Amino acid sequence: MSGESTASDGIFESDAVSPPLPSVDRDPLVRLAQSYGITCENTTPDAGVVAVPSSTLQLILESFGVDASSDESVARALEDFSDAPWLRVLPAPLTLREGQELPFHVYVPHDSAAGVTATLSLEDGKTREFAPTLGNDLPKRVHGRDVTRLEFVLPADLPAGYHELSTSASDDSTAVIVAPQRIEYQVDLERQPAWGFSGLLYALRSKLSWGLGDFSDVAELGHSAGSHFGADFLMLAPIHASETRPPFSVSPFRASSRRWINPMYVRVEDIHETAYVRPENRSLIDWHSDDSRTLNKISEVIDRDRAWGSKLSSLNFVYQVPRSPSREAQFERFIEEGGDDLHNFAVYSVLRAEIGIGDTRWKTEARDPSAPLSQEVAEQRVRDVRFHMWLQWVADQQLANAQRVCREAGMRIGLLREIVPGVTIYGADAWCDQHVYASGMRQGSPVSVIADEDGGWVWDQPVFDPRALREAAYAPFQHMIRSHMRHAGAVRVSRALDLFKQWWVPDDVDPSEGTWVHYDHEAMFNIIVLEAHRAGALVIADSDGMDEPWMRDYLRERGVLITAMLWSESDAEGNAVHPRDYHKQTFATLTAHDLPALAGYLGGELVDVRNRLGLIKTSFAEERLEDIRVRQPYIRMAREGKFVAEEATERQVIEGLHRFVAASPALLVSVSIADAVGERRAPYVAGSLDSYPNWKLPLADSTGDSVTVDSIPTHPRLESLARAIARVRGRFAPPSA
Repeated sequence: MSGESTASDGIFESDAVSPPLPSVDRDPLVRLAQSYGITCENTTPDAGVVAVPSSTLQLILESFGVDASSDESVARALEDFSDAPWLRVLPAPLTLREGQELPFHVYVPHDSAAGVTATLSLEDGKTREFAPTLGNDLPKRVHGRDVTRLEFVLPADLPAGYHELSTSASDDSTAVIVAPQRIEYQVDLERQPAWGFSGLLYALRSKLSWGLGDFSDVAELGHSAGSHFGADFLMLAPIHASETRPPFSVSPFRASSRRWINPMYVRVEDIHETAYVRPENRSLIDWHSDDSRTLNKISEVIDRDRAWGSKLSSLNFVYQVPRSPSREAQFERFIEEGGDDLHNFAVYSVLRAEIGIGDTRWKTEARDPSAPLSQEVAEQRVRDVRFHMWLQWVADQQLANAQRVCREAGMRIGLLREIVPGVTIYGADAWCDQHVYASGMRQGSPVSVIADEDGGWVWDQPVFDPRALREAAYAPFQHMIRSHMRHAGAVRVSRALDLFKQWWVPDDVDPSEGTWVHYDHEAMFNIIVLEAHRAGALVIADSDGMDEPWMRDYLRERGVLITAMLWSESDAEGNAVHPRDYHKQTFATLTAHDLPALAGYLGGELVDVRNRLGLIKTSFAEERLEDIRVRQPYIRMAREGKFVAEEATERQVIEGLHRFVAASPALLVSVSIADAVGERRAPYVAGSLDSYPNWKLPLADSTGDSVTVDSIPTHPRLESLARAIARVRGRFAPPSA
């Protein structure tokens, strides 16, 4: 289990171990747990169907605020669950699709049920009135009151949007979210399938970078990819906000906030006010930039801490420059649009820059945005709070510019941003939105190839409480989705399984004794489809872990493309799937951000690295044979299709495999820039912790020399691969060098 702080009543609460829970009658407990979407039996590879420990069910129910510590309390909780709808006038937020009718109930005192109407206030300001569709039910006695249930129906002709439902019976209201049936592609992918590049932003440096890639590098790379190679998109690994002080988390899948972005990727010189910095401060900025650019010559590791230290000092100088009236108005509009979410994030950023994770003040005066120290920062540290909001503004502007450059370069999609649901348990989102996270729970996995014991894994990542998320009208989730579709033509949802179910692990419990908790995937995908409709964006899902076929069917029904990585595509019998058999609604690729570069993978270098680091559980020979066995059927199919010759060189094999995948019916095909330039190293080695430079390697070629964004347009290996892909996909091919 992770050694980070655990969540109890708050994100930085005590790690104290709770006393053992008393045993209770299993059958009523299971009924209660199932009522809350908790899975009570799971299938394991070795033992078959296994009952989830009663203690796990009790702890998860406790995180929902449900007492299941005795037979009596379980009986009361079952009764309370049945009575719960009758204790509120309106239901929790409703989500539906366009063209769908949706019945709903209103609960009112029996003696005032006559004449009750419902009003739907539409997003455009119009209203719709409804009368009950059925006569009054017989009243039910609930907590000493006679309550009548009235049935209404939301009609099928409601427009897509975020609406509000109220009744004449009370001042209560609830949200109504209406989504299109499916995502309609703004790009004609049926007539002209698309292809593009993917990469890790920090690794994509140019001569002008400050030691790691930035948004200006993205713009230049997007220009080259679109205008020189005919690519339709540029996919970026997660660019979420990280810590505000070193040491920084290096993983692109570990976030402090998923809504806000990392200002580490800002190019200082491209901020408008940099041109007007006082001369003495400008000299310091030039000194910092020169010092940081020396890091671009190092091909071994990226030093984020040093790069950000230089950049942060320089950004402070730029922030001091008075903005023109129009620029100030733009900044104020950004702050207004960000609302409390942006303000609370900035307050957290100020606090986190000064208070370590283990500081006891997180439990008391900085416990949440309303706590005394948090309020003191908000009121007395206005300059610092606004500085962190300004960082988000300039980052947003530079990301917007990168998308504009990509589109102007001929890309039909432009930037493709990756979403990874979930944040660190001590990060900004978990602090700002504590009310929607489950107390005392973390996300994990039932099995693991990383842990010494194959009993699962757990991360320092909280889990959304599905009930609290629904009561919040899914606002934190909607804000995250909308922010990723801002300045992007497509988004890819990594770990999309999380939107269906997550493996919950109570604090101080072995991850193998956790269980699945289900989410309202229809509601969450309604929000994704609605936001995609408004942004004109494509949506792609990573289907890892989706062992239930209906999940993939559901995604395709909603217009979502599903990722297919060549080496992991197999049928129900475990046979390799030929790319020609891919569903057209597919995002096809040969690799992923956390997998080794193709040249190294084909050469078995990951096995060599794992062997050197002592990570192999069986033997080097066995793992080497297994590594080869996994690849063989796909290589054989590519050779049978004349995509790869028997005596092909490494470069020819890589090009042939890309043509093999590009010839599939997949509407989108992705090419890793690392593969295109011949990179051999793995960006990440599972289980290596600090023994390998995970997420720190800059882009390099097959000889280990750094490859910069400036050299991409004339890189012979990349151009050759791009020309081969373009011919297969039907996009224009670049001229030969």
